[in-house]
Amino acid sequence: MSDNAVLSQADIDALLNGNVVEEVVEVLPVVLPVAAEPPAPAPPAPAREPQVSPPPAPKAKPVTLPTPQAVATKPKAPSKKALSGLTVRTKKLEARMARVGRLEKTVVRLESRVADLTRQLERSFGASASNHFACGSCGAHGLAAIPLQCTHCGAETLWGSWPAQASA
Repeated sequence: MSDNAVLSQADIDALLNGNVVEEVVEVLPVVLPVAAEPPAPAPPAPAREPQVSPPPAPKAKPVTLPTPQAVATKPKAPSKKALSGLTVRTKKLEARMARVGRLEKTVVRLESRVADLTRQLERSFGASASNHFACGSCGAHGLAAIPLQCTHCGAETLWGSWPAQASA
């Protein structure tokens, strides 16, 4: 292949894969005309302006890469102080995780108890009346009271909900 040849994608892929593609060039005989006179000299090249060279680039510091032996070495063992600190932190973490486990169980028990109390409240007279009672006379909703009698002294009172007092 010549230095200025354009390669096809297949040629590039073959080069990258290590396959060498040889370019086949058909050789044609070259016929040169016989010249009676020597060729005329080439015209002189135009004068060029002197070129100013760019300033030298700053010198880069050499980069030192680790050797394969340095990369393959084992890391240093942690110190006794570091291990002691990790042990203390691990024990604290385990204690906190145990506490979290106990708290999760408590939350489950409390959720169950709240659900039981909610069901009991929904079945109570007060919740039923406030959600479903409508007065047949005036049309008020949720305002009802029932008479209660003290079993100790026999006094009677009304228990329920009343409309809000109108401010004067």
